[in-house]
Amino acid sequence: MFINDAKESGLRPGQVEVDDPYNRKFVELYAMYDAQCQREGVVDFAELLLRCYELLLRNEPVRAHYQERFRHILVDEFQDTNTLQYKWLKLLRDGRQAAGPTPPPTTRSSPSATTTSRSTPSAAPTSATWPTSSASSGSAT
Repeated sequence: MFINDAKESGLRPGQVEVDDPYNRKFVELYAMYDAQCQREGVVDFAELLLRCYELLLRNEPVRAHYQERFRHILVDEFQDTNTLQYKWLKLLRDGRQAAGPTPPPTTRSSPSATTTSRSTPSAAPTSATWPTSSASSGSAT
């Protein structure tokens, strides 16, 4: 759970704060796991999200391409969005690193989905559509 939580917070092994020997051991294990995955050329789901986030954060032409390509982003089950996914959406929406409010805590809502247009998320909709900075049309799910 430690590795997944660190990745979902957008942290690589060298970026995780070490405040005690117990935590230091987890960071060492994370670094070893990361090195082994790189040697074998495999990724886990959290790594896929982290790599996408890093790509969008560091590569303005790629980020601009997707901002122009998709005018709206539909997020189904928004209440299940983790911090890294939220930051990812913020980058697509307005190109800035997400520093604003974090997504709502994971809770189960009614099974009916609602779609709303908004520039910021509300308490916990089951889905949300965020307008992007683009004038072209398209949608992503």
